[in-house]
Amino acid sequence: MKMEIKKLILCAAVSLILLPAEEVLGAEQTASVMIPVVQQFETRNKLPDKRNQTFRYELIREEQDAPMPDESDGDRYVFDMKGSEKNEVGPITYTRTGIWHYTLKQSVQKEEKGYDYDKQTYEISVYVENLTDGGLGVQMIVVNREGNKVNEIRFKNGYTGEKTGNVARTGDMSDIGLWIILLAVSGVVAGKAVHKKRPA
Repeated sequence: MKMEIKKLILCAAVSLILLPAEEVLGAEQTASVMIPVVQQFETRNKLPDKRNQTFRYELIREEQDAPMPDESDGDRYVFDMKGSEKNEVGPITYTRTGIWHYTLKQSVQKEEKGYDYDKQTYEISVYVENLTDGGLGVQMIVVNREGNKVNEIRFKNGYTGEKTGNVARTGDMSDIGLWIILLAVSGVVAGKAVHKKRPA
């Protein structure tokens, strides 16, 4: 009986000694990135009420094991931006060293009349490496479709509406009314001029 009690005490002591070590070994070193995206929306002439100012984008991973933001659908992460605004995609968290590649572009299902859509495509490379302190360091490099390194991801969309102002339009009833008034006034003026020329 005493031998069994000693074994239980010894097992408990070993468990207490090993528990902190297991916690240390189980801790993961992580690094994360946020991808800043800027959308610029410009209007030319008048923008009709309730016109769409929201555009959709997608981040696509090139490697199957590349980490992705939460709420991603497989290899894609889709998000919307409205008007002129700045957004951040992420965080994307990395737990080991390596190089991962992504593509970020605008997703246009159907082009609408009057809109200009930015067709630029950005290639994103994320480099994760070990630091001297034992942690992970991360570096992100972005290049555009032309292969040039850029400091920001920017999409420029726009809408061109109808011109406003006093421009005569075919079939506009207000313009027809104006012409009728002008003809009437000119007729009265012409009649007075003829009346003055008659001899006494």
